[in-house]
Order: sequence, then structure tokens, then C-alpha cells
Amino acid sequence: MEHLTDREMLDLLAAGGQADRPAAEHIGACADCRRRFEQYAATWRLLGKWQAPAARVDMGGRIVRVAEGDVRGRRRPPRLRQVGAWLARAAAIVLLGAGSFLAGRASRGGPQPPPPQAAQNVSDADAAHAIFLDSLGSDPVGLAESMRESLMGPQEAQQ
Repeated sequence: MEHLTDREMLDLLAAGGQADRPAAEHIGACADCRRRFEQYAATWRLLGKWQAPAARVDMGGRIVRVAEGDVRGRRRPPRLRQVGAWLARAAAIVLLGAGSFLAGRASRGGPQPPPPQAAQNVSDADAAHAIFLDSLGSDPVGLAESMRESLMGPQEAQQ
């Protein structure tokens, strides 16, 4: 038989050593399990002798008082008053932000940008040169050539 698990030993202790006959026989035959079982048994006996002190506070009554809203004889402020305080803080922050924005807009001075001029007549060649479209018409080299072939197909790229 394999060694007993901690859970099996604790179950055996809780049953008074009589519940599981094969486990009890294994503890009698196996020195390692017997040593661990005796350690558990010593702790079990010590916990059985321990008397927990009674609470010095009436917890049941205290829980009822807190649930009713009375803490040490004082009534808690209503939640509506707390909500009102938070709303007042939020309104102050919004007003401060809006006031700062308006003050910044009003103090903006200095030269204004010139109004846009009317459109000028520009040739297509000049416009293409301005945005570098004229470079697309040249023979591709390097990576541009392989991209052109993949986009257009090999026959169209050679034309």
C-alpha cells in the first residue's frame, strides 16, 4: 500500500482511529506514516484542550446596531447628504475647467493667421511635381520594381 495522504490521516483522527481498518493497519506497519500520524495526533489533542476565550464585545448586538445605522449611539448621516457633497465637488471641478477654458480663449491675442487666398491656376505638371508624382513615371529600380510587378503583373510592368 502507498503512504497515506494527509487527508486520510486527518479523517482517521476525526473518526477516532476506527473508521478505516486498512489505513490503521498501514500506520501500524509503516514507520514514516506512524511518525506523521503521531505528529497530527499530538496537534489534534492540543487543539481539543484549547478553550477559546469568549468575546468581550457583544458582536450580535453590534452587528444589529450597525445594520440599523447606529454606531456608538450616533446616527450615520444620510446617504443623500454624502451624495450631495460629491455632486458639489464635481460641479466645482466642471466650473473650474470651463472657467479656465474661457479665460484662455479670451486672453488669446497676437497676430491672427492670414485668411486663405483664392485658388491659383496651376498646371497639372506643376501640381504633380509639387507632390512628387513625377517620380512615379520614371523607371522603377530595386524594391519599387518588384512592387510594380506584383501590383500590375509582369506584362503590364514591362510596357
